[in-house]
Amino acid sequence: MHRSRRTRDTLPHEVRTAVDTFVEELKKNPKAHGTYNKRFDYYSANFKYGFIHYAVVDQVLRIVMIRITAVY
Repeated sequence: MHRSRRTRDTLPHEVRTAVDTFVEELKKNPKAHGTYNKRFDYYSANFKYGFIHYAVVDQVLRIVMIRITAVY
């Protein structure tokens, strides 16, 4: 199992659900939901419990979660 999935699975259920919902929205249009940081080539976006940094690979739709910061 990937480290990121193990980390995600340690979050409280309501935070995990909010992250999953956010990711489903990102899949529809990842660039519309965040603010782009040109210097570091990633996006930042708020979600219900905090914020998420993520990168988008344009060749094949791939969203790479860099960091999830949740306050609960």
